[in-house]
Amino acid sequence: MSELVSIVIASYNAAHFLGNTIDSVIDQTYKDWELIIVNDASTDNTIELVHDYIDKDDRIRIFSLETNNGNPSYPRNFGVKMARGEWIAILDSDDIWHPRKLEFQMAFLKRTNAQFCSTQMKNFKKEREISFNDPDDLKHVVITFSNQLKRYNTPTSSIVLKKHLLEKFPFMNDKLHEKREDLKCWLDIHQEIGESIKLQ
Repeated sequence: MSELVSIVIASYNAAHFLGNTIDSVIDQTYKDWELIIVNDASTDNTIELVHDYIDKDDRIRIFSLETNNGNPSYPRNFGVKMARGEWIAILDSDDIWHPRKLEFQMAFLKRTNAQFCSTQMKNFKKEREISFNDPDDLKHVVITFSNQLKRYNTPTSSIVLKKHLLEKFPFMNDKLHEKREDLKCWLDIHQEIGESIKLQ
């Protein structure tokens, strides 16, 4: 039996990207997920866009905050609190997933008994640059706290991890960690668990 993955998207005025991002979740071969979109007081048509998706798929929920927070930390933490699954996946509102991302990650997490899994990522500017070829030989490497200190090894939109880790080490919502709240979070978690796995 598969386990529920709660996907958290913090979104602010990203309606022009968000549809493609949601589509990449719906297209996942791993189907046991819920999508939590935390609307950080957007002034565009985010709410209307998401409700169009909700009408078609009851795995999608939206929560709208009254005041914009200026960074994704608070919305992400809020989404984690609302999550029903024991696994959390973080997804930025302008990113797109490989269709088999969750399938591969959940299989590896089960096989290795790990609590935290990331993947490689590829930057793109135009949709025509995106390709979804399956890897010929899916391998993984081990990421440690020391690895993380030397180089940022865990792209935020690639991560699936146990919910209790984000409850213990939430994203910091202060000026000191602005734009580095995710790195601080992953460092704290690696210091706690020792190591994670990263799919190549």
